[in-house]
Amino acid sequence: MRGSLTLLLFLAALAAALAAGPGIGGGVFIDSVKDIVSFGIPIWQALCLAATILSVAVVIINGMLKSRELSSEIINARSCDAKLEGLETMLDLAQFDVAQATRLYTEYLTEIPHVGKSA
Repeated sequence: MRGSLTLLLFLAALAAALAAGPGIGGGVFIDSVKDIVSFGIPIWQALCLAATILSVAVVIINGMLKSRELSSEIINARSCDAKLEGLETMLDLAQFDVAQATRLYTEYLTEIPHVGKSA
């Protein structure tokens, strides 16, 4: 996850740099890049195309990270739900007193920190 986040930040910064180069440096920047590489199309078009491709990659990676995070939260919530159902059964069978049940209830809920978190 941390590597993906680093990649995401790197790609976003690179896309911004590619788009900002011609805007900030103007003709001098474009001429400097043209001296280094030639794509057969105007350099500003190549830079804009590269920035667009990188921006799309950032959006896709971000979506994948959010999806993975959501899946993890669902798994944690299901696990907590099973524990709470077990706790309820134990209370019904008088295996726990209210103080023990309250402690376990609080402990189980802390395992799912995303509950109550605003979106």
